[in-house]
Parts: sequence; structure tokens; C-alpha cells
Amino acid sequence: MSKFLGNFISLSILLFLAAAIAACQPTVQPASPPAPTPGTPGATAMITPTIVMTASPTSVTPETPAEPATTAMQSQILYMLANASDEYGDSENQEGYVYAVAINGNGTPLQPPAPLTGPNPTQWGRLYPAPDGSLVALILVDFNGDHVRLLNPLTGEIRKLFGDNFSPGGGFFGWHPDSRQVLLWREGNGLWLVDVLNEQYVTLIEKGIDVNNLFLGEIHDGVVMSNGQVIYFYQGTDPSIWTIFRDPHDSNSAAALPPCRSPSWQFGGFCVSEPRLLYEFYGSGFVLSPDGQQIAFYGSDESPENRGLMLIDADGSNLRLLSRNLDSFQSSIVWSPDSRTIAFRALTETRFTPQAGIPKDYWGNTIHLIDVETGSEWPLLADGSTGHIDPVWSPDGSQIAFASMRSGHGEIWGVNADGTNLQQITQHGQFARYPVWLKQPNPQP
Repeated sequence: MSKFLGNFISLSILLFLAAAIAACQPTVQPASPPAPTPGTPGATAMITPTIVMTASPTSVTPETPAEPATTAMQSQILYMLANASDEYGDSENQEGYVYAVAINGNGTPLQPPAPLTGPNPTQWGRLYPAPDGSLVALILVDFNGDHVRLLNPLTGEIRKLFGDNFSPGGGFFGWHPDSRQVLLWREGNGLWLVDVLNEQYVTLIEKGIDVNNLFLGEIHDGVVMSNGQVIYFYQGTDPSIWTIFRDPHDSNSAAALPPCRSPSWQFGGFCVSEPRLLYEFYGSGFVLSPDGQQIAFYGSDESPENRGLMLIDADGSNLRLLSRNLDSFQSSIVWSPDSRTIAFRALTETRFTPQAGIPKDYWGNTIHLIDVETGSEWPLLADGSTGHIDPVWSPDGSQIAFASMRSGHGEIWGVNADGTNLQQITQHGQFARYPVWLKQPNPQP
């Protein structure tokens, strides 16, 4: 009996050890098939994009909303306020003021907003802050195109880019990640990369000739990366998205870049490569993620199923569709500071329904958030309301400010990124738009 009991105990111990070893082994899951991508851009041949929706475009609520920050540093919101003579700012010649308001960590104004640029109005325009917040581009629009003014957010000083020598009409395409250069389409001159401090510039593409020595159409949008690569939308015979490199021709890395087109295209010690076709595709509103890894934009191949908020990697590859709720004329695309979430101006079914006393830009518009990795999309405000545009993230990513008609006038509002703590920031009783949210290096109590 004792021998049997000993054998039974030994067998039990062996079974227990075997079960314990099995429990420590990882469970092997079948690998998910990789999503198809457009492949590597060719030198001249068009890439046929394979567009993959990363998730269903239907709106969902995130399972675990981020906790709002309550101890964030003081920051500053700048915005445009229309002159009272034109409450809705619909005229190209509308005058306005740049206002500023200090915000505490809970998103509450510390004092009433005040004009940053003094008592005299400037022309109405849109604000584009440099990545480091040191300058803000004030873009004025008339029949000649965009005109660039540079605003110091601490002093309110405004100066013209290139002074009074000439007016750089054409198109303003945004800041270089170094916060010192801007990308411009100069009407009649070509695509320029301009140093805003010394006003020196590099001509990336000359007006009049394209890569096949044909008439050059218009370049309507673009974005520049820290490595000197530029991706731009070209409207010639067919809409298309292209890329071009600008890099020191004598650097160690130059051999890995596309070759310089000719010695005549070496500007100021820099080599500009031959343009390369990426996609025969419409693109606008290009915005580089803060980490420099991805570009979001409105894209379309003129088919309803391939139209909306798109992403590509910074090198122009891996085209995919995130949401069909973005329209080319409503492209307010803003990345969260951690590059994980995009806020954008979304359209509803009532976007073409006139609303008495409300400017057309607000009709049927609301703000959606979308998780870049999963494609999950949800409205910023859960009440189903519309009339919200121009979203912008706080520097720490915990809050979002936007322009809204919910009070009956175009005012600036703020809310936590999870949709809580909604509060009205301005109460002008007239038209306020285009907020930007900047860090404030030396906050005052």
C-alpha cells in the first residue's frame, strides 16, 4: 500500500510539473496578414494606390478617455476677431484684430482677452504658428493669393515677409519643422523654401517647366520635412502628388538621395533633386505629424469610396484612408502633440442646409477625433450639436479649443479632449475664428 501511495504521489508531482511547464509556454496566435501598401515610389511612373480603411468610418466612443490634465502650465490662445463692421468676416477685405488670452491648466481664462496687435485693425487672416511657437504666420488673402505677415506672439509686432520689396502672392504651405523656414508657392516664380529671418530662399521648382519640359501647372499645396523632402500637390493636365528633395549636395548622405537634376539646380550650396511622381491623386491640407513620421491630408481619386482624410508615411509611401467625413473645402486637420490622434472638421448631412444668421462655414460642421493607429472615430462633443470648426490642441494635448456658434455668435470655446469641461473662452458678441494654442514660457500669476 505504501509503495502504491508513493507511486501515486510521484505521478501526481510529474503531472503537476508538466502542467506548470505548459502554462509557461506562450500561446501562438496566427499572424494577421499585412495591409497592402502602394509600394515604393518610382522615379517617373505613377503608383496605383491600394487604399485600406484602417477601421470602419462609423463613429464610436473611445473605451477609456484620457484623463484631463489639471496642473498643466499656463498657456496662451491667439485668435482673429473680426471688426464689428462685418460680424461674419466674409469679405476678403475684412479687417480684424489678433487677440490673446492666457489660459490656466483647467482651460479657464485668467483674465479677459486683449488685443495683441494694438488698437488698429489689420487685414483679416488665418494664423499658423511655427512648431516652436516663436512666430506665428498671419496669412492675408486677396485676389493675388496669400500674403505672409510674421507675428511675434509675445510683443504683437507684425512685419511683412520680404518687407515692401514685393508681395509674395501665391500660396503659403506651412512651416519647416525647424521653425525658421516656410514653404511658399510664388505666383510666377515657382516653389520656394524661405528663411524667415534673413529672407534668403531656395527655388525648388521653377515656374514654367516641369520634369518633361512641359508647361507647369499650379502647385496648390505641400509640406516640408526636416530631411529636406517636400511633398506637394500639382494641378496640371491631371491632379497628382509629387515629391522632391533638397539637401546639401556635398554631404555624406547626398549619395543616398535622388541625384541632383543638374549643376544649374544647385542653389546656395544645396542640391535639388528631380521631382518624382507618387500618386495620380488629388491632395490638399497636408499636415506633418509632430513626430515627423506621417502626413495627414484630404485626398481623393474622384470616387466616393476613396475620398476623405488620408495618411501617408513621411517618405510618401503607405497611402491609407482614415475617414470619409472630411471634405476638401473643410480641411482643418490638427495632430495631437503625441501624434496619436487627429482632430478635424467633420461634415454632417446638414452641411448644405442654410441656417439663418449663421455663416456658411459653420453649416452642419462639427469636430471629430480619430485614433491614427486603430481608426476609431468619435465626436468631440457627445450632444450631437453642429456649428463647430477650427479645432486646435493645447500644448499638452489635454484640451481642444475651437470656434463655435453655440452661443449665437462666433466665439472661441474650450473642452477637455474627452469631451468634458466645456466652457466659453470669449464673449465678444461678434466673429472670432482661427485659434492657435501656444506655450507661454514665462507665465505670470
